[in-house]
Amino acid sequence: MPLVFAMGLSKLVYSQDVISPVSIEGNQTDNNQTEVTLPAMRSSIDNTLNQASQKLKSSKVEERVGAAKLLGKYANAQVSLLLIGALDDSSELVRRAVMVSLVEHFNNGAPIYEQALVEKIFSKIGDPDVEVRRETSALIPRLIPGLMRSGMERIQVNGRSILRSVPGKLRQDLQDLANQALIDPDSIVRQNVLKHHFSLRFQMESQTFVRLLGDKDVSVLLVALDQARMYAAQSGTYDQMEALTKHSDVGVRAKLARTVLSLGRSFPQYRKILRILTNDPVDEVATLSAVDLARLGERVSNQMIDRIIAYLSKAKGLFGKAESLFYSLSALGSDAKRIYTALLEHPSASMRSQAWVRHLTLSEGWKNASSWRYALQDRDIKVRKAVLSLLRGRVEQINRNDLTNLIKSRHVEVRSFASELLLVAEKEVVKECFFDLLIDEDSLVRSTTLRALAKIQADGWVDLHARSLKDKDYAIQRAAMDGLLGDHKVGLPALLKYLRQYPAERISALARRELQQMGINP
Repeated sequence: MPLVFAMGLSKLVYSQDVISPVSIEGNQTDNNQTEVTLPAMRSSIDNTLNQASQKLKSSKVEERVGAAKLLGKYANAQVSLLLIGALDDSSELVRRAVMVSLVEHFNNGAPIYEQALVEKIFSKIGDPDVEVRRETSALIPRLIPGLMRSGMERIQVNGRSILRSVPGKLRQDLQDLANQALIDPDSIVRQNVLKHHFSLRFQMESQTFVRLLGDKDVSVLLVALDQARMYAAQSGTYDQMEALTKHSDVGVRAKLARTVLSLGRSFPQYRKILRILTNDPVDEVATLSAVDLARLGERVSNQMIDRIIAYLSKAKGLFGKAESLFYSLSALGSDAKRIYTALLEHPSASMRSQAWVRHLTLSEGWKNASSWRYALQDRDIKVRKAVLSLLRGRVEQINRNDLTNLIKSRHVEVRSFASELLLVAEKEVVKECFFDLLIDEDSLVRSTTLRALAKIQADGWVDLHARSLKDKDYAIQRAAMDGLLGDHKVGLPALLKYLRQYPAERISALARRELQQMGINP
């Protein structure tokens, strides 16, 4: 029996010859045809949007709210216009839903740039409902491109008419709303507008900023401190910031210290605030303030250095405020040496490692092995590696006792460093010590020793390298080959002799390639 499918039809009729579209109801027809009812087609997007736009005009609040929420799922210019038109709805529930839907449009890649429309949205910063004001203030960064659009104006210059660009700025009524939002009863609105008011290209009055510096909400206060530089010279700002030295929140006082450090370079009177903060009962605030004063060129007392040592000694590690303070100690100059020395036994490996590095750098401790030898005995590899990284290339001499102590170390990286120090040791010291390194259990130590002996061309180094070519460890063979390749007079003949005797060894293939690159045909 032939079968025909009709897609998208609401009703089908089954017959003996064909399936064809007819009316519904499942009745028998004269031609023995059976009618089958199918579900109605889904409404199109256009119909959905049309119904939602009609419901936005409904007298029922719940229908208008539902329509506003639904329109947020369809991000396009037409829907945005519908939503903006509903921003003046008499119900705060509808206005909230409209703002949330507009935020969805921005998030879904349908930003609004038309200045008139953006200004309408921004005007809701003065809405009677706090939730609407919050949503509007949070949307400010997205609205700025439309609000701050520049324009053109025609002017006369020397009798000629020319066009010039005019930077964008807020309309006066919108600027008044923004200024009013800075003292909004809701702290979130105040914080958002304060954070972005420079981007809106307006400057608040000095008394408004002083009021924000004394805000009861800590979040608003911290944002105000971030904006302090632009208002530092205005009346009332200094007095209010000095009053913050007695603020009950430790975070505010710590933020104040950082802010005043920046201001102290341009406005010397603000350094007094740092001096006040050095007497803060909390070590964190007092020590940070003292170091900040040192950055500005003032000396730190011995009592304060003791307090810094006590604070860092109690820190659990090199992170957070302790890290900020530690990396600022360089501002103390030579006075920091006593602090670094006190931290060499700190329980935290990160603190000890950096204390050792700073201590050796400040005192040029690499010149004397007694200054760094103890650091290489540290229980944590992080400390040892940090010190070794500093010492490499800086140690200019090593005596027999110090080298022997390094060779006896139970740490591989320290014994490997001892092999490197053969380069700066006297010949007699090398002669007495190198054999212990050559029989070390670690191949890195042995290979490093071979490379050092080839570099200084110690007595008998050629025979030693030639024998090492037969070693079972490939790293040792490679070090021996490299050493022989570096000497054309006696090293290359010894290597060629080995290739003739052992042409099939793995190292032999590599040696032949290296020789060919040097223009030598083995």
